[in-house]
Amino acid sequence: MGGSMLNRSVLIFLISINYLQLSAQEASFDFNENDYVNISSDVSLQASAGVTIECWVKAGLDNYSNFAPIVHYMRLGGETEESGFAMQYFDGELRFMVNVGTGGYDIVGDGLQLWPGMTLEQNVWTHVAGTYDVSTGQAKIFKNGVEQSSFNTEGGNVNWDFIEAIDMKIGKSEINPGGSDGYFDGGVDEVRLWNIALDEAALQNFMSNCPLGETGLIGYWNFNDGDDDTIEDLTDSGNDGTLVNNGEGDWDSDVHDDPLCLGSGACVDSVVISLPFFHSSSLDESMGDDWTFQSYPHGADYAYEITLSTQRNLYVDTCDPLTDFDTILAIKDECGNDVSITEFDDGTEDFCPEASVDPPYFASIIDSVTLEAGTYYIIVDGYSGNTGNYKLAMGTLPEIIGSAIAPDDSYLEIQFSEGMYTDATGNGALEVSDFEISFDQNGGTADGVSIDYLTNNTGDPLEGGEDTVRFVINVEGESTGNELVTIRPQTNASIFNSFGIGLLRSADITQQLSDQLVPFLTS
Repeated sequence: MGGSMLNRSVLIFLISINYLQLSAQEASFDFNENDYVNISSDVSLQASAGVTIECWVKAGLDNYSNFAPIVHYMRLGGETEESGFAMQYFDGELRFMVNVGTGGYDIVGDGLQLWPGMTLEQNVWTHVAGTYDVSTGQAKIFKNGVEQSSFNTEGGNVNWDFIEAIDMKIGKSEINPGGSDGYFDGGVDEVRLWNIALDEAALQNFMSNCPLGETGLIGYWNFNDGDDDTIEDLTDSGNDGTLVNNGEGDWDSDVHDDPLCLGSGACVDSVVISLPFFHSSSLDESMGDDWTFQSYPHGADYAYEITLSTQRNLYVDTCDPLTDFDTILAIKDECGNDVSITEFDDGTEDFCPEASVDPPYFASIIDSVTLEAGTYYIIVDGYSGNTGNYKLAMGTLPEIIGSAIAPDDSYLEIQFSEGMYTDATGNGALEVSDFEISFDQNGGTADGVSIDYLTNNTGDPLEGGEDTVRFVINVEGESTGNELVTIRPQTNASIFNSFGIGLLRSADITQQLSDQLVPFLTS
């Protein structure tokens, strides 16, 4: 058993708090007048050759005033200065409008009522989408994945030349003809922005499934932020929104029964969006036995899909008081693959003592597995078909990713994969006593090395949480460049990341000293 998980177990109370917060994040937002989300204008949001804006809405009114928007990222600056797109009400219908070509189409002058529109039933969750495809020049609007109406534009790429200081907004429109702002009254959830035009089949596939990792997705706000003013963009673009709650709007239940981002494959129950990840669930016989274990008898299972953009060193465990049956874990690299990358069953009495899993063997742990970039499936199952409740934790192990030594041997610098602390609670600066240093003369002339003190990468004292640390060292004698210095944690429980995962003692670095001998001539 790796010591890193013992370190994590001391944070079980904090972890439980985090889980309670996660549970509160299963949400949508019910907008009222003066409520909206502001997303700062950014070129990464400005789709060009194609665009799709989609979301789930629950209309709070039977009739809306003109310019009441669901999503608005558009400027109507006159007949020759029009940019962006919007999904907003006009003339009694929700319409999708997009400015294309030179931006001089004169949307207002020609009539906003020409744009594709549809009506929505009050107080019913409905999936809505607007698309534009430069190859056809058509703007379309969809309800629950079915096309409702289309409009032939003048063609050309989406125009952004005149967007100026207009930000993207959910629930509010601005710079409208007549000067008044518009607001949406009702629920909004799962807002997605694409730089391609999705067709009916794609919309029907994604509307209730997780789109992360799909080509063309440039913005995703799922509103699972639970009482937080920051509405996170789950894509790599990082265009988070800010909730401006100036009305009487409030958080509401999630549009999906299962608030987790559901996988699109038949073998996937949930998709892991970010790490660390916690999920509490239950296994029962109705869930099906979809996955095979090579080493253990198995039964009903729950599968998590995770996509890694780079190589990561992960841990996975069910070490939690909620776990009340004998769990087993597996990692696969293909949907339905009979062969596992790794499998694990049973913990020991000291496996996760603070979590008080009783009996201890109910908990399972994969304390360290290195996975290359790609998509993987983490399977939770019951030994010999056992079922019950469990809680899963998944995250990354801290690592040493690089090192260097000063030309004068005054310090050795180590780079960690994340900020590190001396305490498992995410507090305290690293200390000399946290580390072990060893010396190999290796044919050189220096006699030894010791650590004097630690600093950050600019030479200032450590405060805790640094990802780069300088080890100021003393070298006994003059080095030739042959000598080797190795630094490692004293134990698996010496230094920790912010989540309380210890850097393994095996994560050491070995660095050659520099050649300090003065050259001389011989005759």
